[in-house]
Amino acid sequence: VIKEKVGGGFGAKQDCGVEDLVGTIAYQSGKPVYYRLSRKDEFIIRTRPAMFITVKAGADKNGKLTALSIKTKIDSGGYGPHALTVPMNGCAKTLPLFTCENMAYEVSSYYTNNIVSGAYQGYGVPQTNFAVHIALAQLAQKLGMKFEDFISKNIVSKGYRVDILKQLGEGREGLAQKLSSCGLQACIKDGLKKYNTWANRKSSREDDIVQGKGMAVMMQGSGIPGLDAANAIVKMISDGTFMLYIGGADLGTGEDTVAAKIAAEELGVNQEHIAVTAADTDTTPFDKGSYASSGTFFTGNAAYVAAKNMKKLIIKSAAKVLELKPSQVRIMPVGRVGSKTKNITYKELARATQAGDGAGQLITSGAFTTEKSPIPYAAHFCQVSLNKRTGMLHVDRYYAVHDCGVPINPDLAKGQVYGGVLKTIGHTLYEGMEFDKNGKCLTDNFTNYPIPNISGMPEDFEVKLIEVTDTITPYVGKSIGELACDGASACISLAINDACGIWMKHWPFRPEKILTELDRQKS
Repeated sequence: VIKEKVGGGFGAKQDCGVEDLVGTIAYQSGKPVYYRLSRKDEFIIRTRPAMFITVKAGADKNGKLTALSIKTKIDSGGYGPHALTVPMNGCAKTLPLFTCENMAYEVSSYYTNNIVSGAYQGYGVPQTNFAVHIALAQLAQKLGMKFEDFISKNIVSKGYRVDILKQLGEGREGLAQKLSSCGLQACIKDGLKKYNTWANRKSSREDDIVQGKGMAVMMQGSGIPGLDAANAIVKMISDGTFMLYIGGADLGTGEDTVAAKIAAEELGVNQEHIAVTAADTDTTPFDKGSYASSGTFFTGNAAYVAAKNMKKLIIKSAAKVLELKPSQVRIMPVGRVGSKTKNITYKELARATQAGDGAGQLITSGAFTTEKSPIPYAAHFCQVSLNKRTGMLHVDRYYAVHDCGVPINPDLAKGQVYGGVLKTIGHTLYEGMEFDKNGKCLTDNFTNYPIPNISGMPEDFEVKLIEVTDTITPYVGKSIGELACDGASACISLAINDACGIWMKHWPFRPEKILTELDRQKS
């Protein structure tokens, strides 16, 4: 099986929708098979599941959380892919944000006659984090506290032991983890500097246009420690450059680029000296899969281990060729090895090792598994304008501050955030699948299902990456793609409440829903 370039995955390509069908036909017929989904098929084969979430929270008079519970019901459609792991993950990536001693969760999944749901970017966290933020914001108001002060008082920090993770495993018991790094407080501190300069426009009760601000915090995972695994192979070829073989599939996330950058850094060469072959079951090693935001951390670290082993082998082989002790040999930029007075290029080393009297082609492998992974964090901030007469809403400003460890490819990382936020603005404000009484989807094309375009972007839209080191691995690239989808809904809902006092609790926040809540407020 060779994974071709298929564009973004966003979770929907994690299940077999038609792959098993074309694979079977190709195997039985001995001929290549091409099957293309229609636009309607793309809409109804896999969707984000409908979730109904109840959150209860308690705090003492000083604003310290004393209890937090989440109860989730999920509509899985006619079958059960990801039926329990999606709502479970929503709890697993929300409850560990807080230092509350008393936590509880309950998830239930229901078979229905609706279309089949499945995995989608965020994997239950955008919905659950949204519900938790609404409940905590209401609690903060009852306590007479600013939401940002309430949140800052109750979130985790470096060194905190997250015991709740043991009860929140995926498919098995989880692993409690002491936080070896946490940039959440730094993200909030940085974001509030900008957030506090945004002044809402002054308005009276008679004005149509009002403004409001909101913020949210979030976390995700970097793969699933104790369950995920990745492997890589590095091969020096005859011109002194390298082939890097990885099993992970790049779904538009830049995984190939990240793995190449890590290998190039470790081997002391330019990135263009690393050629990547990925996701070919005949030639590449096993990888658990590009899901659960695991690519950078797991596949990237497998590339690091393989490159580190290659580095050792290069030093050992060069010492023999140069008649030096291995302790005298060093890797030199760019693509040289040896001592100050006696050294050769990688090309010369390749010729020496691959010649008839050489030791043989230099090939190394690397495997990566771990019982813990670094947790990425973020804080998002937004300001919105709302027309109370029409219900139309626009996001004016958005600022996303992320702890993604040490970003290996900052431009790609920021691109993930910009895309994730804009996507989340879409499902918050207007995206939604609708069905008639017979279960037929009425919004199975882009005419009836609006998505964000350039006109829907905030005028002031900025992403900042906070660099946070971690002891887990030298190349600590925490995940970022799913994390970027976890905050906009909460930010926007809190901003609407700040603007006009209503609570929007159900996606999407279409004008008619906003007007209904405004009418309910008047009555």
